[in-house]
Amino acid sequence: DKCPLSQNANIMVMLLTKHPEFFAYPMENIRGALSFAEESLHMSVDDIERLVTKMPVFLSYSVENDLAPSTSFFQEELGFSLSQIRRTIITYPPVVNYSGHANVEAVLDLMDELFDDPKDILRISMVEPIVWSLPIDDLVSRVSFLSQTMELDLDELRSILTSLPKLFTLRVDNNVMPKLEFFLQHMSKEDLRDYVLESPTILSSSLDGRIRPRIGQILELGFDISDTPAYLMMSNNKQFEAWRDQFTTTVSG
Repeated sequence: DKCPLSQNANIMVMLLTKHPEFFAYPMENIRGALSFAEESLHMSVDDIERLVTKMPVFLSYSVENDLAPSTSFFQEELGFSLSQIRRTIITYPPVVNYSGHANVEAVLDLMDELFDDPKDILRISMVEPIVWSLPIDDLVSRVSFLSQTMELDLDELRSILTSLPKLFTLRVDNNVMPKLEFFLQHMSKEDLRDYVLESPTILSSSLDGRIRPRIGQILELGFDISDTPAYLMMSNNKQFEAWRDQFTTTVSG
């Protein structure tokens, strides 16, 4: 039978040496998965090789129970085009394991509550497809923490999440919470809300690698953090030095 991978010796050697479990997969599933990828998803041989290299277990999935339902979900519920589905699966292969997403409907309900525009859900799914395999309790706790800590209304929360979908994936206890707590040492909750709304990507920065040292630099210049533009947190050293030099020149003049 025709097999897209049989033309590439390297991929077969990889499967043989690194993933011997490949040979325990039902042949029906292997053939079905390959045919589905090629014929239904219109993947090229290179696409399939990238997919299988990332996640060899893809070849064990059932078309009926996993691959077809996953594709239907992304098309019918989220409005993905075929090319968007293909790109999402290649980027994050675990999304095809539909039978493993016991809470996928709960995640969809949460997304519907948060976003009025289906395009927002589509964009988040494209940027962070992992969101569909995350426990619903984790997602709810992350969203609730952001909303409560900064006293965000729904529109503000929606604006931050659409600007930085990665927030769905960041843990509260060892990532987002320490950052917000540090900011609150230097500004009010209202100022923090405005600061993050101006530049949500601040929350993806490293606390020790970027936020803490940058705030230290700003304080050394005699500024209140809330009086400085939020983009300074994300600017590189050259950009920050240019801003600092401009400020110094203005003051001295």
